[in-house]
Amino acid sequence: MRHVSFLRRVLPDGPLAALDAQHVDELLDLLRLRPAGEDGRQVSVAWTRNVIKQFRHFLRWLNRSPEFAWKRPADLELLIRR
Repeated sequence: MRHVSFLRRVLPDGPLAALDAQHVDELLDLLRLRPAGEDGRQVSVAWTRNVIKQFRHFLRWLNRSPEFAWKRPADLELLIRR
């Protein structure tokens, strides 16, 4: 739950329709910059890696969920970048 709370605090709100490949890449880049945690210090590399994994899992779940009309854009790759 801490990862989800962090994601909700750090990532901007927006409609699902705006979640295209470019926007997802921008959100991932924002996370890769290791924003400040609750204590105001930059989060660790391991924390960032786990939060990005959680975000990717969310996108995969969202794509499979019949409750939401969002589908993964064809040009969106959810591969791990180092």
